[in-house]
Amino acid sequence: ATTWESPHTWYCRFSHAPDPVLDMVPGQWRSDTWPSPRSSERKISLADQPTYVVHPDIGIAAWISCAGHLPYGQPDDQRFDDAASLTWDIPITKALEIAGSVHLRAHVTATCPHPIIAVRLCDVAPDGTSTLVTRGTLLIGPAGEVDVELEATAWQWQAGHALRVSVAGADWPNVVAPGGPGTLTLREAALTLPIYEANPSLPVPVFAPGNAQSSEGTEGVTWRIERDIANRITRCVVGSGSTYDTPFGTASERYDGWVSVDTRTFEQRAHSDVEFTLRFPEVTATARSVMDILTTGDTYEVTMAITVQDGIELIAERRWQRSFPRA
Repeated sequence: ATTWESPHTWYCRFSHAPDPVLDMVPGQWRSDTWPSPRSSERKISLADQPTYVVHPDIGIAAWISCAGHLPYGQPDDQRFDDAASLTWDIPITKALEIAGSVHLRAHVTATCPHPIIAVRLCDVAPDGTSTLVTRGTLLIGPAGEVDVELEATAWQWQAGHALRVSVAGADWPNVVAPGGPGTLTLREAALTLPIYEANPSLPVPVFAPGNAQSSEGTEGVTWRIERDIANRITRCVVGSGSTYDTPFGTASERYDGWVSVDTRTFEQRAHSDVEFTLRFPEVTATARSVMDILTTGDTYEVTMAITVQDGIELIAERRWQRSFPRA
């Protein structure tokens, strides 16, 4: 990379379609002092809407946050989660750029046990495609003023698109859903945007080109969403594994897991099964860890079992079972 004088440098993404295996992102580098004299805040009032009935499985369109290696890919089209959320659309008539943290402030009344508020900011294309820009969640009380700070980002909406604010009572399974059914009511909501006026004359870094093709592949990868219509259960499943050479043999890793939520009762379960094996000419050593979590309201019931094997012989095992109060 070349050197540059400004002490802060970031990449601003431009409007683009969502893709779970996105490897090319349109945008430009920015370099500036921070706080920047080109930064300002813009407050947008959001009209009151009717009381919202919480859906516990909202969030599955972007259910692995901050991901970069399959099966932990990028967010998908948000329009289906948007359809089951409170939404406000703001038309963009000329390019709008932000850099920093977006805030949503409102008076919120919640009737769920252990309620949360989940806010997503999206870029909606003319064809209705909704791309996640940033999001934030907050554990809240039954009533009061809230200030949800969304994850810091840099984004530019193109003219003809819309800025969408989506609010729900869950961001599952990134965050555990509330402890039971209920509603959210927002009043006097307002969005604060960190507007940035880019100065293209400022120097930006120059990097060597990346690989022509992504090294990612889907072989051996599980990334699946399941809906049990009869029993009203949504389930998210992941799995991956690999085998590779080591200085004196080979090693294998396997990761499998799933999470589920009952959309009627809000009962939630999580299961993980992880195995690591080292193979040498004289010995094959395997460690396996299995964990299950259940929450039905006010507690987390956790069970964990670890086993160690020499070949097919079990040489050690241990099991834990604990109950934790839900804060």
